[in-house]
Amino acid sequence: MASLARKVLSRFVSSSFAEVSAHETTENRQKSNEETLTTLLGPFESYVVTAQSILIWEKPLTSAFVLLFVNVIFWLAVSCNYRFYFVLAASLAFIHIYRTWTNQILPEIRLPRPDSEDSEEWTPVNPQVLSVPEISRHLGHLTETGKQCYQWLLSTRQKQPGMFCVLVTSTLTVLALGGCCVSGVFLAYLAMMTVLIGPGCFVHFYPLVSNYLTLFSDTEDVGNDDRVEDGCTLD
Repeated sequence: MASLARKVLSRFVSSSFAEVSAHETTENRQKSNEETLTTLLGPFESYVVTAQSILIWEKPLTSAFVLLFVNVIFWLAVSCNYRFYFVLAASLAFIHIYRTWTNQILPEIRLPRPDSEDSEEWTPVNPQVLSVPEISRHLGHLTETGKQCYQWLLSTRQKQPGMFCVLVTSTLTVLALGGCCVSGVFLAYLAMMTVLIGPGCFVHFYPLVSNYLTLFSDTEDVGNDDRVEDGCTLD
């Protein structure tokens, strides 16, 4: 009896230590991913902040211009007869020319700025805009979640092949039916419009809808209380 209790206790302790070590490994891996992403995105923080301000429609005129420009480029790329690699090479060439102009040529030919007490440039940040460490943290969470889902699929394939077959077959069937009914151009355009318009709608309209629903629920509660008081008075 005592030996059985020792075995159960040892198994419980070993499983507890395994869970703790796995949790620590997951946290360390997530921190490593966050540090890597922060190192990669750090030099482009101003561009990341600008892109977020455009996506949340902080300046509606600028966001509308970007939306129009992206639509024009998208439909030109769809309707033209050029190959995909030509469009990709032209885009990369434009990016290279722009970066060369802004980083090497323009600083040499423009007039020097007047000296001021505070010469360091600050990037204005909206409260709705995420910084690079915050973005890295969210991306690290997403990466870790994707790895966990992948590990779950692998374990399901090994331990429950029937369930894995049904899950993968049904998912691929739904995707195939969707691909037959909807064109790839429409799906790409829908994804692009969702990225360009979705964050702004969420930031600007979700608080209004939430406040309206809260006000509506409070009004209903007040009406129910009044009806209850009237019923008590009649009684």
